Amino acid sequence: MQLTAAMKDRFFQSDRVLYAFRKAPDIFADAIDYWMNQERNRFLGRKLRSSDKGIRGKLYHKEIGSGSMGWPKNYVSQFKSFKKNKGNIDLTMIMGLTQDDGRVTKALEFMAEGGTNAPGKYMIVPNLSALKYYGVYKQTQAEEFFKNKKSEMQFVPSKDNDNTFFMVSKNPAGEAYIKKYGAPQSAQHLLFTITKRTRVHKQFNFMGTWNRNLPRVMSRGQKMMDRATRKVENLIKTGEISVL
Repeated sequence: MQLTAAMKDRFFQSDRVLYAFRKAPDIFADAIDYWMNQERNRFLGRKLRSSDKGIRGKLYHKEIGSGSMGWPKNYVSQFKSFKKNKGNIDLTMIMGLTQDDGRVTKALEFMAEGGTNAPGKYMIVPNLSALKYYGVYKQTQAEEFFKNKKSEMQFVPSKDNDNTFFMVSKNPAGEAYIKKYGAPQSAQHLLFTITKRTRVHKQFNFMGTWNRNLPRVMSRGQKMMDRATRKVENLIKTGEISVL
């Protein structure tokens, strides 16, 4: 995603703005740089911290499957920006996944689109809604619980033979459910799903969010150009910039 000052057709339509720009292009270059920095902070977030706003801040607060609140820093930090032609009126800022960090970048690209994850080997997916009754709230706790309680669980195949389920065998409600209905459908009883395929829904919409914000971004950019124009006009009045 790019934000560029080459939108001159919009920002410099006014003869007044164009005249001021020709008198002091450096003032406009600084104004554009400041405007882009502000938009970056609004959209990405000012800093990598849990209290931040912007798309990174939202991901830091987004509930994830492990039961914890917020994406890990090494994922969120992939959203960055860099500038081209800094100090120039044709300054361009690019925001997004600006670095190829291999596995992490590919994972983020997949989560941006969503789809079916089929790594070819079985994945153990905990049902944290049910496991919380056993004091399990996070992915790491679920892994430990599974390792310690595996020998106490029943193995129940699903009807489509795609997923299989593990149940705690000493749970009377779970045993009664299995006896009556077969493979459990109730989230209250299902503790783990073992599957080779998982469906991942779209986790964020980078471009869609930016496009929705773009009219306000451009409006703030125009106000920044108007502010730069007034500054140049004041400098002309005081004689600090010559009219010749």
